Amino acid sequence: MIEFKNVTKILNGNAVLNDMSFDVKKGEVFVIVGPSGVGKSVTLKHMVRLMTRDKGEVRVVDDTVSQAACTDLENIRK
Repeated sequence: MIEFKNVTKILNGNAVLNDMSFDVKKGEVFVIVGPSGVGKSVTLKHMVRLMTRDKGEVRVVDDTVSQAACTDLENIRK
């Protein structure tokens, strides 16, 4: 499961993600679509902690991505 709970990310003074919340359950297909600059890549980068959120929480399975140790983060990224 992937869960975004009230995630906000500010880049260059602009809220790219603004209080974003969603969850994807095991076996569910989830698609992120939209024009350039709306935060698709930023969202994906938060799932594997290539970027960190300014506010909120990102969870993958049972791990809070922002608090995961390096070894746990390796498993999340797999």
